[in-house]
Amino acid sequence: MKKFLSAILAMLMVIGVFSVSASTEATEEVGANYDTMLIEDVEDPYAQMPKESDEEVIAEMPEKEMHHGVVSEITEEYILLNDGKLRVNLAPETYISDYSLNPAEIKKGDAVSVLASTMMTRSLPPQVAAYNIFVNTENSQAAPIYAVVGTNTDGKIESEDCSKIIAYTEETPVTAHRMKIILKGMDITPGSEIIAFASVMTMSEPALINAESLAVLTLAKAEEPATIIEAMPEKVSVSGIVSEIGEGYVQINDGNEQFNLAEETYICDYNLNPAELKVGDMITVVAGSAMTMSLPPQMAAHYIFVNTEDSVSAPIYAVVGSNENGVMMSLDGANRIVYEEATPVIAHRIRMMIKANDITEGSEIVVFASVVGMSLPAHVAAEKIAVLSLAPVKTDVSAVVVDGEEFNVEFNFGSTEAKYPLRALAEGLGFEVIWNNEERSINLKKGEAVHSVKIGEALTMARVAGVLPVIVNDLTYVGDDIFNLLFGNGAKVAADNGIIEVTTK
Repeated sequence: MKKFLSAILAMLMVIGVFSVSASTEATEEVGANYDTMLIEDVEDPYAQMPKESDEEVIAEMPEKEMHHGVVSEITEEYILLNDGKLRVNLAPETYISDYSLNPAEIKKGDAVSVLASTMMTRSLPPQVAAYNIFVNTENSQAAPIYAVVGTNTDGKIESEDCSKIIAYTEETPVTAHRMKIILKGMDITPGSEIIAFASVMTMSEPALINAESLAVLTLAKAEEPATIIEAMPEKVSVSGIVSEIGEGYVQINDGNEQFNLAEETYICDYNLNPAELKVGDMITVVAGSAMTMSLPPQMAAHYIFVNTEDSVSAPIYAVVGSNENGVMMSLDGANRIVYEEATPVIAHRIRMMIKANDITEGSEIVVFASVVGMSLPAHVAAEKIAVLSLAPVKTDVSAVVVDGEEFNVEFNFGSTEAKYPLRALAEGLGFEVIWNNEERSINLKKGEAVHSVKIGEALTMARVAGVLPVIVNDLTYVGDDIFNLLFGNGAKVAADNGIIEVTTK
């Protein structure tokens, strides 16, 4: 009998060793990416349920769930929670942030909440793949609660699985991940993924949660999403103190954000004059809104404004949506910019004098202001305006008719009095356009006729020195007297319904 029991015990030990070995191999096979979590030897925890209830249970399973704990170990590939009881695998897409969705670093002993895939390995410790990790850097009593929005009406969000009702008010702060739009609780659409931060949650079914703040991870498309998409700027502005300057990049705010430099990146002072960067400078960066998910997050810099004047003014980037009666509205509706006739305007690469009321819809500007109202839209009293690009006036021209002969010429009018883009106009009329960089002039040639246009000088043969040729955004614009040059003094010009009629006889 003793021999029989000894044999059974030996077999169990062998099976145990084999199981541990298999579990270790399974653990090693699990990589950092989400798809590697679906390894073959992960058992389905729902497999033992009655067959008739399988579809119902799986349909209600969330694809993500929240885990809470204290960090006990950190590596580049994973973190361990609660003395190693749970392994959280990291992927390049894993976003680590504080409760305000700002990038954060994890250290041993931190209290964290992990939004992870519901798929969990059967290894020891069990493993999950992390989508988001929220670090409690504020020692807050609020807890992050994940939900997919089912309905959102009258200040109450019901989760898609009907397990939670999240109450909010008009004043409840809402932050959005990688979305350059301003949201309120009522803007959150069904199907969106959110995190509700709350100190108290009832034990009822569904649980009632009074949200202290909300974070939107993904915003599901509304029935008319075009307004949201159009409001998203292609560029954003970020301010901070330079902490490191490297080959091809600059970091600010103790390395929390990195901006990559290109040949086109323009580094200047607040008057658009070229400037140099040094560690400790206060700067504002106009950058592409696309951001990497790395640590630190990286963006491509278009302009870097260096505060060399120790000014209290702050540069505010905006795309102009409208401009009338001394008020400019930004295209995204976030800023209401007020100016006066005497407000100084400086322009980058635009060889013309501009006043604030000349700035056209679609132009990119930076407004310098000491005080910005906290209203929505923000009230900005402009002390100075820098024009980065000046959009043409959106009046389409489809043809030019000269003494009854029609030419297919398509362009938009330019800004102020210099309204014709010279190349588009001249080539449409059959002229060859030749740029002379040394003399900063343009030769227009058609058959034996050759005409010359020089930037900043009156057009040759023009009866009256009218509008001087200017360069705007690297394009040459001219006034009505271009037709005097091309077709002789006395040419009369009229425009109607996108057709320009020129009469020379």
